[in-house]
Amino acid sequence: SYYEQALVTARALPLTQETQRAEIDAAVKLATVAATRQDIERDQGNLERARALSEGLPDQPRLAQVLYWLGRVQYVLGNPHAAIAYAEQGLDIAERLGDEALAAPPMNLIGRASYQQGDFRKTAQMLRRSAEQMRQLGNKSDEATTLAAAGLACAMIGEAEAAHALGDEGVRL
Repeated sequence: SYYEQALVTARALPLTQETQRAEIDAAVKLATVAATRQDIERDQGNLERARALSEGLPDQPRLAQVLYWLGRVQYVLGNPHAAIAYAEQGLDIAERLGDEALAAPPMNLIGRASYQQGDFRKTAQMLRRSAEQMRQLGNKSDEATTLAAAGLACAMIGEAEAAHALGDEGVRL
């Protein structure tokens, strides 16, 4: 409810770059706590508006975050193709900026959405890189789950040794 209040407040303020950034940030934060289909549908609209705001500023880091969350919404709704398209746009921005922390979420999303599509080679490739990013960022929880998912993808493509090694490392963490 605080994020909803922040979004309403930001929209009620005079239109400045600062209030636009506040609206974008509130929309992203609200998307992080979505729990129901209605929340996700609400977030999709808020994030589309946030996308337009961040493109208009222009604010590339915020745009990358918004694109990730738009992709995440599509992933949750079972649209892996759209999820990957959004995530790849966000990843392109993050890589141009040289920002691994900004690149980590879309990299992970591309790997997971590729799994939904049955592209296990791409899943393994993307999630291995994502696990390394999570390690560098000190995010052991996401690193562990990403390693496990990468291990599953490796098993699906017949790379049993890699699957065991990745799975064991995920369990160890």
